[in-house]
Amino acid sequence: MNEDHTEIITMATIYNDNLVPVPITKIYQMVEMNGIRLTEGSSDVATVIMPKSEATLTFVTKLDNRMLDEWWVSHIKNGEKTKVKIVLQPVIEIAGKEFRFTLAEKESVFVTNLLG
Repeated sequence: MNEDHTEIITMATIYNDNLVPVPITKIYQMVEMNGIRLTEGSSDVATVIMPKSEATLTFVTKLDNRMLDEWWVSHIKNGEKTKVKIVLQPVIEIAGKEFRFTLAEKESVFVTNLLG
């Protein structure tokens, strides 16, 4: 963590239901709060998930701290309510082409009462 970024370390377990190994090269991630993008990018994970088995991937997401002021204003203007959207997509490479599939796409809302 520094002035510009906050690092979040995440572990995600992926199950390969296929009969062939799945080579995952990266994890694409995106985090928005009230429509304000705090991060978008990918982390290298380079692993192969064997058929009918699972693997746990560890990756780092860097949140852009410069966007926190804009988010905070939106949180207050929304009555101290924030809608969070998170997207995680493993990236597989086949014959030199990258493909993404959605592992998780979650939206949730949190509310605070700091200004009472």
